[in-house]
Amino acid sequence: MNAASTDTQVARLQGRMAILQGQQEQLSREETLAAAQSTIETNDVAMSRRAQAQAQAEAFDQERQEALTAATQGNVPEPKPAKNVE
Repeated sequence: MNAASTDTQVARLQGRMAILQGQQEQLSREETLAAAQSTIETNDVAMSRRAQAQAQAEAFDQERQEALTAATQGNVPEPKPAKNVE
């Protein structure tokens, strides 16, 4: 092999290496983005569940307070059937 063809082959291989390195960096960015998206979605679901539980607890406290207020005034409310909690 002569020096010119060796130099050409080296340049070609260096170009391929640069392309592969760029692709590897792109894949790394995409993996990082996918992981971040997954974390965000997981956190959104958890926050939604916490907000729902908080709303249920507040509604229960409100009903309890109303029943206590009525009972202190001599009015005993009729019992309500239990609510199914999912």
